[in-house]
Amino acid sequence: MSKHTYSVKSVDVLYKTAFRLKFDWPQFLNPEVFTYFDAFEKAYNCNATLAISAVLTAVASLVGPDTKVDVGNISSTLNMFLMSICVPGGGKSVAFNKILKEANDVFISDTGKALLVETYTMAGKIKFYSFLSIYFTYTHQQTN
Repeated sequence: MSKHTYSVKSVDVLYKTAFRLKFDWPQFLNPEVFTYFDAFEKAYNCNATLAISAVLTAVASLVGPDTKVDVGNISSTLNMFLMSICVPGGGKSVAFNKILKEANDVFISDTGKALLVETYTMAGKIKFYSFLSIYFTYTHQQTN
């Protein structure tokens, strides 16, 4: 496996490109599912994409490590790590808390066990961002 390093400029371009991408959810979701997320967006004043992301990560964690997905000649488990970035008050916490609570309630009623959900405190975020800053500075120095 090769290791890639990226300059601060390339990370900035990647971020701006990803930020501009928009999904046409009705194209990907059946009408009933889209109606749910559309109503969720209106009820909780947060972008439906945040709620859909929370559902995708919950499903990926619930299917377990023995579930494999085959794409072409590649077989992989459903691993999903997600970082949602949006303006303060954009609905990240609302979307994840509401969606994960619903998933956790169903999981508890089915299994008698609760899901372990990691949340990241501001202190954890500051440490993470400090790490990124050091990493990108180091990487930038190495590539110039």
